[in-house]
Amino acid sequence: MKIIVVLAKFKQENKYGELPIYIRYSHRSKTFYKTTGLFVKKNEWDDTHKQINNKRKNYVAMNALLSKMKEDFEASVWNARVENEKNFNNDIHFVRNALSQSKQSQNNKKIKTFSDFTKHFVAMNENTFSDATKRRFAYVALLCEQFEKNILLEKIDQNFCIGFENFLKKKYANNNTLSKKIEYFLFLYKKAVELNFCTNKTSLYKKTVKKQDVLKTVLEIAEVKQIEDKLNEMNDGDANISKWFLLACFTGLRFSDVERFSDKWVNNNELILQTKKTSSIVSIPLNAPIIRAIERVKNIPPIISNQKANERLKFIARVCGIDKTISFHTARHTFACICAEIGVPIEVTQKWLWHSDTKITLVYYKLKGKQYTEQSAKFNFL
Repeated sequence: MKIIVVLAKFKQENKYGELPIYIRYSHRSKTFYKTTGLFVKKNEWDDTHKQINNKRKNYVAMNALLSKMKEDFEASVWNARVENEKNFNNDIHFVRNALSQSKQSQNNKKIKTFSDFTKHFVAMNENTFSDATKRRFAYVALLCEQFEKNILLEKIDQNFCIGFENFLKKKYANNNTLSKKIEYFLFLYKKAVELNFCTNKTSLYKKTVKKQDVLKTVLEIAEVKQIEDKLNEMNDGDANISKWFLLACFTGLRFSDVERFSDKWVNNNELILQTKKTSSIVSIPLNAPIIRAIERVKNIPPIISNQKANERLKFIARVCGIDKTISFHTARHTFACICAEIGVPIEVTQKWLWHSDTKITLVYYKLKGKQYTEQSAKFNFL
């Protein structure tokens, strides 16, 4: 019998480029794995000592948690063995079932409420999620507190979910906002179940709110040029925001990547970077608009906060004669739609935007539906 902590194989990495950590149990030439719910990048794992190294910000706390999980797992194994020695020695399935039904660890017992679990889960995965996502988790926990004070994880069931959804319906008129809040709540609850903080009592719950297609705000090519033409007439602050915004319009970069933009990303006529959100490696060939945009942002201050940039962009749009409410993310939508309009194959646009599926990219091509009509017209010569 052997119990060790291991990092999963490379092919199992999540969208953040992280691998799950498992507790591996071997018995009579058979093996099974128990999830810990923790993820780290490959270079943050010390395979010799089977622990997280100091490249991870909160590695000490995470290693302490892993050690506790392993100890509890070992205790559960011996308890199962004492209770049924015959089945334990001859049937790996019995071992798996016995361990899955074992009592929660003392560490888990200290965390009883949904709010406490949310804080614990975010702390243990500090580097996995963006600050914005962590704020959303915290806000969902706050909403749960508003609905029912100090709700225990074990008290969350189908009826609670239905009641919580109805509570949110009174608070939010927008279906997409409402749907997102429920999704974040269910994500956290499922993590609590996976980590054995509670048993699943919501399997029958199905949310009744469905997302609605929202018409994304995009700029036409002529409107992008209007902003370029007005740069010299703006004050320095608005001009700098506009220059960063134009860089995003021509590259499709998210704000999280624009705010840390570096000249070092330009190499051999390509813009090569590792995205902050997904840790994907993206390569975008340089063209005239991108080169112009990069030249403009040299020697200017970094972009200010997303919130402040969005406030100024609404004013900038009016100054440029654009009757649209735009945000910094409008630049990414604009880039995708320009790609669709000029006939860039959807597979190429998908790679430039580092979308996981062409179905996501297809949304922008549908926005430019007139292109399909124009392409169809090419058959008229027959």
